[in-house]
Amino acid sequence: VQTGPSANPDTFGTEARASELDVTATSQDGTTTRLHISLADRAGPQQTDTGISGVTSVRVTVTAAAGLTRGRHVALAEIEFFRR
Repeated sequence: VQTGPSANPDTFGTEARASELDVTATSQDGTTTRLHISLADRAGPQQTDTGISGVTSVRVTVTAAAGLTRGRHVALAEIEFFRR
C-alpha cells in the first residue's frame, strides 16, 4: 500500500492520507477473511502480509484518514497484491 497523493515527501502532505483500511478477501471456496490494517502517515510503500491463499476478490474500505480537512481528498496512491 502506498498512501497519500505521492511518494515524494514534498507533495505527500498536500492531500489527506488513508491511515486505516478494512480489507475483505474472498477465496475460491467462498470463504471471506476480514483484516484491519493501520498505516503509518509517511511517504513510501508499506507492506502487510496476509497469508491468505486462492483469493478471487478483494474489497478495501478506507475507515480513517490523516490530514482530512475541508477541501482535501483522501489519497491512496497504490495497492499492490502479490501471489505466494
